[in-house]
Order: sequence, then structure tokens, then C-alpha cells
Amino acid sequence: MKQVSSSGPVRNYLTMDGIKMYVKAFYSNSRDASLISWQNGFMHQFVVEIENSADCDYYSAHDSAHQVVIAALTPLINKVQIVDVTNGEF
Repeated sequence: MKQVSSSGPVRNYLTMDGIKMYVKAFYSNSRDASLISWQNGFMHQFVVEIENSADCDYYSAHDSAHQVVIAALTPLINKVQIVDVTNGEF
């Protein structure tokens, strides 16, 4: 998985007060190449590492930079699956 530089899309994600970036990292990879057909039609994945759950809630519902990305990608995407996980919790 390739980490996208903080000079890329991460730089726009600031906390509500505009003081610090809350997206710690943004990762993407190339098209799925699995021989096992369990990906349910998904071909690409993106992982956004966010500082904490409050920032994740803000990102998901309110951040204007994220809303711009959603609006731009919605016409291009057939299906989306979002999974929120907490590192170290299973």
C-alpha cells in the first residue's frame, strides 16, 4: 500500500478550529489482483488514518474538504464500503 504525501490530499483536513491536521495518513493501492473472488466487486481501497474518533466523526459528516471529495467521486463510483476500525481493537 502506498502512502500519499502530506503535501497531497491530507493537507486540507484541519480540525474544526483550523489549527492542526487530523488526518495522520492517507494510503492507496493499485487495482485488486486477488485470485480469490471474495472482494464483492471492490477493485480499489483507500485507507485514511485519523487521529481519534471525534475527528473521524467530524471527517465523516462535516468536513468541507471531505464533502468536496465525496461530491467529485460520487458520479464515478458504483459501490462504496466504509469500515471504521480502532487500531489494536479486535
